[in-house]
Parts: sequence; C-alpha cells; structure tokens
Amino acid sequence: MPKYKAVLGVTVVTALTGLFVERGRAGPHYVDPCLYSTLCRGLVEHFDFEEPSDWPRFGAFGTQLYEPHGANVSSVTSKGGFGFATSFSGSTSSFLWRSYTPGPSGYWTIGFWFRPLLIGSSGLKQSILSWDAPGTTNLKERGPDIYLESNGTNLRLCLSVIEVESDAQKTACTGYTIGTTSWKLGVVGQSNFFDGKNQIFVSLDGATPTTTTTSYYTRPGAIGHMRLGGRPYVGPSTGYNLNNSDQPYQGYLDSLDFWVGALSPAEISLLYNGGTGQIYSTTYGYGTE
Repeated sequence: MPKYKAVLGVTVVTALTGLFVERGRAGPHYVDPCLYSTLCRGLVEHFDFEEPSDWPRFGAFGTQLYEPHGANVSSVTSKGGFGFATSFSGSTSSFLWRSYTPGPSGYWTIGFWFRPLLIGSSGLKQSILSWDAPGTTNLKERGPDIYLESNGTNLRLCLSVIEVESDAQKTACTGYTIGTTSWKLGVVGQSNFFDGKNQIFVSLDGATPTTTTTSYYTRPGAIGHMRLGGRPYVGPSTGYNLNNSDQPYQGYLDSLDFWVGALSPAEISLLYNGGTGQIYSTTYGYGTE
C-alpha cells in the first residue's frame, strides 16, 4: 500500500487543471512527500487517510476533506495492516467532501487503492470519487465520475466524463473482475488533448489501461463540489444537498493520489509494484526506502 513520509519546508500553490490544491507550510500534514522519482512528476496531492473518524482528512499538500454535518466516516486497518484506510458504509450520509473544487479537465490522473464490500444487483453503481451532478437538467453541471458497476456477480471500475462541445457522455471501464475479498489499485485519467490522444483511460492492478476516445475537452463539473463515497446530490427541485449523496459506495479507500498529466502504462505498472504498492522515501521518492 503506498504510504508517505514527511519532507518539511515546502510552500507552493498549484492547480490540477480545475482541481485546486493548496500546498501549505511545513507541518504534520503540509509536507511534500515525493522527491526524485518519475512518479513524483506532476503529483499535486496525496491522502493517506490516517485520521480517525470525526476528523477532517488531510492531504500531504494541505487539502482538507470533510465529513457531512452530524455524521462520522469510520477508519479501518488498511491493506497489509499498515496504517488505516477510510471506510464508507454505503449510506447516503457516509462520504467525504470538499466544496469550491471543480473536477479535472485536460490531462490528469487519479490513483487509489480500494476494497469494495458490496456487489449488489446487476446495474448497481457505487461512486468512489465524483464531481457528477446527474439530478440536474443542465448537463453543464456534470463532471467526472469514478464508480463501480455490478453485473450481479462481480464489479468493474469505470470513469465517466461529459464532453464540452457535444455534451455527450463518454465512459471507459475495466472488465467485471472485481470482488469483495481483496484490495485493488485503480488508476483513471485523461490523456493530453494537445498530443492528439484524446482518450480517457482506466487501469486495474497495474494492467494496460482500457481507453475510450473523446472528441472534445471534458467538463469539470460546474457545481465545484468533490465527493468521495458517492456523487454530489443535486436535483432541479432540491438544489444542492451537502448532507446526502447519490450512488453511495460501500467499501474501503486508501492512498488517493492526484497528478497533473497522464501516467504512462509503465508508470501505472510501477505504481502497482506487483500488488505491494510503493512507498515515498524522504530522500528518493517512490520505490526506494
């Protein structure tokens, strides 16, 4: 499981092509965890989810994620017994959120370790991380949605985006190979539009990504609301409800990373590291200790 050690003394402000991340001053959470590795390039935020229930979750670069008002999101022992992970119960009030945070657009990558606890009936979707707002009649409100979908027996990992010019929804998914007994590494993102690739991609456990071609830029989500453990609950009659979520996720989440730029297949494989993940060292970054 990727875990990070502190490097003190960095003050920077950076943006993940729409996702604004503040890097704070040196302190227990405001640190730069990555140096001198190919996987450090473009890294703008990391969450290790070591905080207990009823606490904000702090990113290594200063971003804070919050629990809904009046609800607690619990923690569990993470993969291999190393530290903790966040546990989502599958209820509409079990999620983490951050407002004033549009989703990524352009070229970007998000990586995370997860273990679902529910398969559910065929067609059931569980959003792990989302800027989507499907209840609105205005497609311009919608952003990226990273979710699991069931076929009644297993799950698949999907990324869904909305194109800017066409308002068409584009989706890339893995196969239905995910169960509930083991941790998985998910990596999703979008290739550089100016490189002519124009693709969204999804990878599971370091495998070669599944891709879907896009014709235009994708929408970041006009509500500017990021949610972990479900989609932001938005509807034409209810407006924005910060205390409920849609497509709630039942399972664990750990080691959430955000990059500006699209990781290559080789970098995704390096991140997976044969299933053991990577560790950021105080000196050399990913893959060294």
